[in-house]
Amino acid sequence: MILIAGAGGRVGRILERQLEARFPDRLVAATREEMDLTDQARLVLEMERLDPPPTVAINCAALSDPRQAEAAPEACLASNREGVGNLARACREIRCRLIHLSSVAVFGGRKPSPYLESDPPDSSSPYGRIRRLGEQEAAEENPDHLILRLSLVCGGGGAMDPLVEIAGALEEGKALPWADRRVSPVFPEDLGSAVATVLKNDWRGILHLANGGSCFLSELAAETARLLGASSAPELVGGQGPASLGENGGPNAVLDTGRFVSLSDRRLREWRVALAASLGACAEE
Repeated sequence: MILIAGAGGRVGRILERQLEARFPDRLVAATREEMDLTDQARLVLEMERLDPPPTVAINCAALSDPRQAEAAPEACLASNREGVGNLARACREIRCRLIHLSSVAVFGGRKPSPYLESDPPDSSSPYGRIRRLGEQEAAEENPDHLILRLSLVCGGGGAMDPLVEIAGALEEGKALPWADRRVSPVFPEDLGSAVATVLKNDWRGILHLANGGSCFLSELAAETARLLGASSAPELVGGQGPASLGENGGPNAVLDTGRFVSLSDRRLREWRVALAASLGACAEE
């Protein structure tokens, strides 16, 4: 049995849609209202009520807006650190594997090459440091864990979807308030496929997931505009933007996915191919 915690968020909704067809009758998706990770006592009760009990929990619950780490650090810590620790302990008690989704934001963005799983996190931003604390909670509280780091989830719709923001900027003829940086996009179908592979194996530690290749946000905007038939791409005028590494962060938000390729003996689609397929699927809907 698979439990998705944080199923009300964008990534949680994506994984629920992608996994329910692959694991029929074996998936339970819980929103924050149904399973609040910051409430330890209630969390234990809710997990004990599941029948059969989950054998693996995927933690998608997080406050993912870096600005919240500065404006409301207590809330960000509660969700991104304490909540992770609570879930890890609850999983350990029932002998449940924990897969915790984390972020490239744990890095400072100054490395000249893609980040490896073995690179020490060096973020100077409040958000990046808190996400790293969440990783440590997962590792320390449950030996049977795997941390999945993502750079930029594209597609799926909803708030904070870069493709929705690009399409909106094109429609309104406005610029994007983004600073340009190099990222590793991952698209819903490929994320679901990769996580399904992870679920079928007992890998532990840290794993980076992304589609093939990397791009600057300006390249992503230009390719999206081209595929949508626009005559020009929206301009990037600076600002936090997606895959933010903080005010003093560098321009590199690229993750090396070599470990996933080595372990799984497969590569996810090149990002341009995945983008075209994602936009085509949206048009059909």
